Amino acid sequence: MERGYFSEDLVPRIKQESDILEWVSRYVSLKKTGQNWVGLCPFHSEKTPSFTVSPGKQVYHCFGCGVGGDVISFLMKMDGSTFPETIKVLAERLGISIHQQRGAEADRAEKLREELFQIHRDAADYYHAALLSHPEAQQARDYLRGRGILKETIDAFSLGFAPPGWNGLQQFLTKKGWSPEPIEKAGLIIAKTQPASSRKHYYDRFRERVIFPIFDLQNRVTGFGGRVLDGSLPKYLNSPETPIFSKGRQLYAMDKAREAAGKFGHLVVVEGYFDAIAAHQAGIHSVVATLGTALTADHLERIHRFVQTVKLIFDPDEAGIRAALRTVDLIIPSSVAGEVVLLPNGEDPDSFIKNQGAAAFNRLMSQSMKLLDFAIRQGLADPAARTIEGKLRIVDRILPAIRKVKRAVERSYYVKHLAESLGLDERELTREVAQLGPINIPGALSSSASSLPLLPQEEQILIHLLVHNRVTAPMLLQQIDQDHFTDGRLRQIFNQCVESSRSRGEAVRLDTPIRSERADPQLDSILSALMVKEPDYDDSHQTLKDCIRTLRVKKIRTAMKSLESEIRDAERSGDNPQVKSLLDKLVGLKKISLDVNG
Repeated sequence: MERGYFSEDLVPRIKQESDILEWVSRYVSLKKTGQNWVGLCPFHSEKTPSFTVSPGKQVYHCFGCGVGGDVISFLMKMDGSTFPETIKVLAERLGISIHQQRGAEADRAEKLREELFQIHRDAADYYHAALLSHPEAQQARDYLRGRGILKETIDAFSLGFAPPGWNGLQQFLTKKGWSPEPIEKAGLIIAKTQPASSRKHYYDRFRERVIFPIFDLQNRVTGFGGRVLDGSLPKYLNSPETPIFSKGRQLYAMDKAREAAGKFGHLVVVEGYFDAIAAHQAGIHSVVATLGTALTADHLERIHRFVQTVKLIFDPDEAGIRAALRTVDLIIPSSVAGEVVLLPNGEDPDSFIKNQGAAAFNRLMSQSMKLLDFAIRQGLADPAARTIEGKLRIVDRILPAIRKVKRAVERSYYVKHLAESLGLDERELTREVAQLGPINIPGALSSSASSLPLLPQEEQILIHLLVHNRVTAPMLLQQIDQDHFTDGRLRQIFNQCVESSRSRGEAVRLDTPIRSERADPQLDSILSALMVKEPDYDDSHQTLKDCIRTLRVKKIRTAMKSLESEIRDAERSGDNPQVKSLLDKLVGLKKISLDVNG
């Protein structure tokens, strides 16, 4: 999103007044180290904390995966929100009024999103009020009471009821001032064209169902799930895909679970709305549910923003075990550690919690098994595992998953574990893993991306001193210019420093204004790394002088080499006047070089 979307001074003001430490601490457990705070990176899997937050510079940087930025980029990554949405959240928190300056296309897209969020909020209010007081909602109220759902839980989850009838919701929303077009785009009504007329007629998507509003991380209703009260099909119905809703990305109750998940270090994923609701009602708050789909890579990406481990609950029957094994290829190469919990026969999370209680459920969670250990155990449970054919089938099924394990030490452990469990030669299994080809982990960072890019040392130090206000751009310009920087990325940062200084008429402060003018992730990574790294030079003034001298000498030497090449060309062509002229220039450069070196 271009910066002109908002008034000129809004973004810098929001970034200057926001406390990045406060916002990051909502998602990441941080410990103070010197002037910075460190924790485990929410954007990649790691054992040793390399994610650093600098309150003084108002930036974050991960020295493991190279991701860096400010409070705005952090919230956009964590919440999956757009730039305008993030600005609005921060501005509202700070009590700053917003004046938007939008282009036509951006205006239409943002206006539609805002309309869809409001329509869903209005619809949720309608459904909730219907459940509480509509005469035809008695069956729904009895049903929820029979499932042990308390009144305070109904309110906490904004549970509702879609009355029978074809257009009750549409009539309600029409009275609210909404036309059919945005309601249809919200997926709440369905158009039907009469054969004898081109005019559209609409009917409500959800009718005579218990309604489950689905909230995003900003507590906005983005979609709905609905359950029938009789035996009709489909038993559950979800909202269709819209600009604000995707059932393959969103998780039910994530808005309520993320705080507890961060506290306990894991998230429990169940299959049904009522499973999640029963857990939260019992005080088990780190539980979410998928929306009638299998777990997806998008789900895992979202989960990893908050926790390193996901616990998956399955039935112990054959179907449940097959479902658990299907998650192996999805989870193993991801940045999330997967664990499996098998319920007792005939139980689902809802019934187990009601019958056994929250303490028993928590004990069951503590007995979870790592996903690969579970897969190996299930393979060994097959009577055919005693035969060589059976063992080979297990190897063929498990080795490809072991190959996708990110850490070499963990891969070696599972190869050894599988070999010992099957009575096979570990070296042979290791060879088979190698024969499967190079490890290709989707979304994994290459080793070159795992740290700050290789940069010319003196140029990097100068920018480092600049961002920590040990020198100003005008001071540097008295001795060097952009041509002294051989690295294009550092040259661009230097130019932005100079431009910022000129436009503001003062020494540049990189901790806010520069970043709002740029959207280059690589520059963000370099700049954030330099900003969170405190200067540790014995003598900053002398270091500055040495770097400037080195850059000037390098530039002179480059010019001298170019002149020497031109002189050779002129000598070969017999152009003596040109040779003399070039030699004079070369002598002049050598004299300057001696002066610079002192």
